[in-house]
Amino acid sequence: AAQWLCNMVVIRMPEGGCMIYSPVLGEDGGMDSIVAALEQHNLLPVRWVIAPSPQHHLALQPWQTAFPEANYVCGKASGQMPPLTRKRRELRFDGVLSGGAEGAVLGAPVCDREGAEPALDSGRHWAEVTAVCDVLVLDDNRTGEIVLRHRPTSTLILSDLLYKSTPDVHGPGGKQNAYTKP
Repeated sequence: AAQWLCNMVVIRMPEGGCMIYSPVLGEDGGMDSIVAALEQHNLLPVRWVIAPSPQHHLALQPWQTAFPEANYVCGKASGQMPPLTRKRRELRFDGVLSGGAEGAVLGAPVCDREGAEPALDSGRHWAEVTAVCDVLVLDDNRTGEIVLRHRPTSTLILSDLLYKSTPDVHGPGGKQNAYTKP
């Protein structure tokens, strides 16, 4: 069977460690090769893991097992997709991003798990991410995707926004949702 071509982005944090955008598993479906690669490149500890949209959840449980000390963040989702805090209630989310006038705002999870720890101090901890990246939550009706711009390199970091980039391919809902429209 054909497999999805999946990629994640690893951002080295100035204070040490890294941030992971769109976590994936190794080719063998496990975490060993991922942990080894992060260790080899001196990227540990994993400080942040961002699930960019409600579709990016399949690798989160193994990541939470391997890196329980990391902060796990997802977006508020969209009109067509439930947030990961509702879709995957067994997972821990330390914060939920939503759109704001000045960019993304990190708030407490919208659907707390029973016995969940309080959300992280968004002002103190989240500042280490916003010092390195501009963060935006696409406030659309389809994905609510989290988008980053890595300031030191001016690199735009997207997940599925450019997944299909031809006007002949349409998104969920038919022809009015061409993927190439902004």
